[in-house]
Amino acid sequence: MNDKDINTLFKKFNFACADKKTEEITLEYVKKLFIENKSPLTIKEYLRTISHFLSFLKKLFGDEVSINTLKNLQSTDFTLFFSHYSGKRNEEESEKERMLVSFYYFNNKKTTNILPQHKSFFSKTETKNLINDIENFLKGEIISGKKIYEKFGNISTSLRKFEIANIIKRDTFKPKKNRSLARAQSVLRNYFKFIVNEYKWENHAYLDIVSTKYSKEIYDKVFTEEDIIQFISYFDPELSHTVNNYHVNKDWFKWQHKRDIAIIYFLYSSGMRVSELLGLKYENYPFQDKIKIKGKGNKYRYIAILPIVKKKIKDYMETLINSEDVKIDNNHNLFLKKSYNKLKPLTSRDVQRVIKTFRDIYPFSLPSSTTPHSFRHSFATHLMQNGLDIRKIQELLGHKSLNTTQGYLNLSDEFLKQQYDEIQS
Repeated sequence: MNDKDINTLFKKFNFACADKKTEEITLEYVKKLFIENKSPLTIKEYLRTISHFLSFLKKLFGDEVSINTLKNLQSTDFTLFFSHYSGKRNEEESEKERMLVSFYYFNNKKTTNILPQHKSFFSKTETKNLINDIENFLKGEIISGKKIYEKFGNISTSLRKFEIANIIKRDTFKPKKNRSLARAQSVLRNYFKFIVNEYKWENHAYLDIVSTKYSKEIYDKVFTEEDIIQFISYFDPELSHTVNNYHVNKDWFKWQHKRDIAIIYFLYSSGMRVSELLGLKYENYPFQDKIKIKGKGNKYRYIAILPIVKKKIKDYMETLINSEDVKIDNNHNLFLKKSYNKLKPLTSRDVQRVIKTFRDIYPFSLPSSTTPHSFRHSFATHLMQNGLDIRKIQELLGHKSLNTTQGYLNLSDEFLKQQYDEIQS
């Protein structure tokens, strides 16, 4: 993607709340994300969150967001944003506290819902004057309760009555789950880390952003597409940008490592269970474009074998045979290990150890519950994100029930949830 494409994507989001310098540094950050091979879909989500945040700051402080605004943010400003962004309210807040953490806009001078106990309040001249003053102050914009407090003092009780009467409204986000909030926190930490490094700021308040604990559903088991590409690229010594890096280990050219790389490619590209993969025999090699396998409950299904998988299996097998000077017959398992100078079938526990070893030495972020099964979860989720029908995914995974397939998908995205709900209805 070139600079023109990046600028086109950037302009889809409203940064009118920020000054030119802030907009420029944000654009530089977006270019960095492209260099890191983040997908356009991911970058859109980053831009959406950043746009929300800068808009929030404009409403909070009442001024265009500048670099100086970002530099002088306090921990409480971040806390207030995440409280607002989550769409959840603290029921124990006092009227004043509620006013200070809310955002208001003028709706209609004509009252439509005056409670009987509020009639005398709205009949007073000072109330009518206050309504006029608030309308003039808000000027059709969304303004923070903090700015209203600075102008009018503590009028929280009056604001609450105006809200009930539909004269003013509070600006709110749709309530979000904890994992969505955690994602927003991660985006802003990354964004501010970039800006802080660019301007050499010290002890910035972004360091106080605390991650929200989200429920452990399927979210923490699924790679993003760009993260799994980076993960595979890191451990595959054949990839040019990896070979030229210092982290390549000479042992990575041995058959054992080539076997491990082939397994990861195979698991992710096919969605196979580890047990199904380890059940393959040498007689299955060399592979056709698709093969028939036996899954749980003796249920058969077809899986596709991609050219890259065929290449990695071929590389592993040739290196194994040349290194060990052995003859492998059709009854041998495809994936082998050497134990006490004998070739033996690789076990599920062995594959778990491989992934744990990779996870321990990998210098970048991974799903918090990265296991061999993560590749099956990621296979299913990425197919659905790219538009494949969920029933086809069910068939590829070998599931009897659609509900089981749903359990393999990260349905945090509203589009995915909608697709699943349409199939279920």
